[in-house]
Amino acid sequence: MALILMLLAGFASANASTVGSAYIHAPAVILQNNTGELTVINLTVTTGTGRVTISGPAIVAQSTLNSSETAALVAANYLHMNEHDYNFDYYIANATNVSGPSAGTAMTLLAISALSGKPLPNNFTVTGTMSDNGSIGEIGGVYDKVSAASRDHMKFVLVPAVQNQSGESELYLLIEKTFGIPLVQVNNISDAAHFAFGHVQDISRYQTNYSLYTNYNVSLVPLASVSCSNNCSIGNFDKLLNFTFNMTSSEIGALRSYPNFTGVAQQLSEQLNESEAMAGKGYLYLGADQAFLTYINAYYFAHHLSTKPEGIDTINSIGNYCASISPSNLNSNNYEYILGGELRQLWGSYTISADAAEYNLTAIDSDGVMNDLYTAGEANAWCRSSQAMYNIASNISGSQSSFSPSLKGIAAGDMSNLSSTGANLYSQTAEQAYSDGNYPLAILDSSYAQAIYGPGVESNSSLGTSTLESMAAGISSNATFGVWATQFANEAQFYEHEALMAQNSSAAHAFAYQAYETAVLAEYISNDTRIIASSIIPNTTTTTLPIGVTTVPVQPVTTPSSSISIYGSTVGFIIFSVVILLVAVLIVLIIVLYVLVSILKHLHGMTGNMQRGRSQEGADEETGRHKSVTSRRTGKKG
Repeated sequence: MALILMLLAGFASANASTVGSAYIHAPAVILQNNTGELTVINLTVTTGTGRVTISGPAIVAQSTLNSSETAALVAANYLHMNEHDYNFDYYIANATNVSGPSAGTAMTLLAISALSGKPLPNNFTVTGTMSDNGSIGEIGGVYDKVSAASRDHMKFVLVPAVQNQSGESELYLLIEKTFGIPLVQVNNISDAAHFAFGHVQDISRYQTNYSLYTNYNVSLVPLASVSCSNNCSIGNFDKLLNFTFNMTSSEIGALRSYPNFTGVAQQLSEQLNESEAMAGKGYLYLGADQAFLTYINAYYFAHHLSTKPEGIDTINSIGNYCASISPSNLNSNNYEYILGGELRQLWGSYTISADAAEYNLTAIDSDGVMNDLYTAGEANAWCRSSQAMYNIASNISGSQSSFSPSLKGIAAGDMSNLSSTGANLYSQTAEQAYSDGNYPLAILDSSYAQAIYGPGVESNSSLGTSTLESMAAGISSNATFGVWATQFANEAQFYEHEALMAQNSSAAHAFAYQAYETAVLAEYISNDTRIIASSIIPNTTTTTLPIGVTTVPVQPVTTPSSSISIYGSTVGFIIFSVVILLVAVLIVLIIVLYVLVSILKHLHGMTGNMQRGRSQEGADEETGRHKSVTSRRTGKKG
C-alpha cells in the first residue's frame, strides 16, 4: 500500500511540474589526448523560477554554466515564453570535467525541444557558442569534433558560419572532404532550429562552398607594359618563375594521392594554370606569387593527416632547412636576387621560429595543428624560393662587391618610422635585419611594412574607385628601377584592369585599392633599389654576419689579411721587381758598351791610317747594334 501511495505521489508531482525533456548528441575535445568524442546532454524542464543547473560531471566550469543560462534565455525568447517560469536541469553523461562555451547552441536547441515538445532527430550533432541575441559564435576543435561525429555515424553537423574564403572556411572544406560529412553553417538559433527540426532538404544551400580558384579576366587583360629602367635580368626572373611553377605542381601531385581531395587538387591545378597565363601576359611576379599561394594551399591539404607529434617534426624540419641555406657571393649584377633571397629567407625563418614557439600552446587540437602547418607551408615556400634565388645569383657574373656603410643612416631613419605600421611580419623582420647589420635588407623590409600596413596608405582605402585607379597608374608608371619594382608596377596595372572589368562596385573598389597598394610598394622598392645600387662598392669582400639564419654582406675593414689587400700588395711587389731588374740590365749594357768602345778606340790608335776603312765599318756595326738593343729595351718597357 505504501508503494502504491508513493507511485501515485510521484505521478502527481511529475504531472504537475514536468514540462518536457529532450536529449542531443554534443561533441567535445578530450584535452588529455586531443581527440574528439560525442557525449549526450539530457534536459528536463519543469515549472519553476528560472533556475538552471548542470549535473553529471564532477567539475563544471563557469563558462559552461554561463552557456546553459544563456541557452535557457534564448530558447524562451525564441518561443515567446518567459524563462523565469521554468527550471532547466541539464545532465551531461560520461564526463568528469566540462569546460568551455561551445555547447551553447546544443543546449539552446535542447531547451526549445523540451519547451515546445518538438523532438530532435538523433542523427546529427551541433557545436557553437550562443550569445544573448541568439547569434552563434565560432569555436575550436571542429576537426576533432567532426571526427567523433563520423565515428558515431552522424549525418550532418551544424557549425558556426564563417567568412567565405577565410582560413576557417578552408578548414571546413578540408574537414568535409576528410570525413565525408556535410558541415552546415548557421548564423543564429533560427538557422539552427530550421535544420534541427527536420528541414534537412536545405542542407546543400548551407554547406561549405569554398572555391580555391579565383577566375581573373586574364584573357582580357592587355600585355604588361611597364619596362625596367636599368639592367633587370628578366631572363633570370623567368628561372625563378619556372622554379615556383614546378614546386607548386609537385605539391599538387602529392595531394592527388588522396582520393578525397581529387576535386581540391583539380581546383589548385586550375589556379596554377591561371598563374601561368598571367606570366604569359608578362605579369611575371604576379604569376609567381599566385603559384606561391597555390603551393601553400596544396601543402595544407596534403598534410591533413598529421598528428600533433608529426606536426612539430615537420615544423622543426623546415626550421632546419631554412637555417641551412646561405647566399652566394654578392656582385655588382646579382644584388637584387641576393637581397630578394635574403628577404624571403628572413621571412621564412622568422615565421617558422614563431610557429615552433607557439605550437604547443596553440595546437591543443587538430584545428591548431592544421593552422600551424599552413603557416609552416608558407615558411617552407619562402625558404625554398630563397634557395632558388641564391642559385640564380650564383650564375650571374660581376665584380665582387659589398654595400657602403652609409646605408646604416638611411636604414635608421626607416626604423624610426616602423612603429606607425604596428607589429607585423615585415616590421619585425626589418628590425631584426637592422639589428644584425644588414642595412639594405632593413631598408627593403621596412618598405614592405609601410606599403602594406602604413597608415598613409591605409588612409586612402576609402577613396573612390576611379581615384585609386588614377593614383595607381600614375605611381606605377614611374616605379621602374630594378626587377622587383618593375614587376610590382606591372602587377599594379593588372589590378587596374581587373577593377575596370569587375562585375560589381565592391569588387571594383577592392581591385582598385589593391592596385594602389601594390603601386606604392613598387614606388618604395624602386627608390630603395636606386639607393642600394648607388651604394655598391666593387672589389671588396663580402663578410657574413648572422641575421637569424641569413648571411649578410657588409663593408669590410681593410686589413693585411684581406684577400683583396693581399692581391693588391702582390701586384705592387711584382711591378717593383720588374722595374729594378730592367734598371739593372740597362746598367750592365751601358758598362758593356763603354768597354767595347774603349777597346775599339785603343785598336784604332794601334793600326794607324791603313786601318781607317775597317774601323769605320766596325763603328757602323756598333751603331747598328746599339740601335737594336735600344729598340728591344724600349719594346719591353712599353
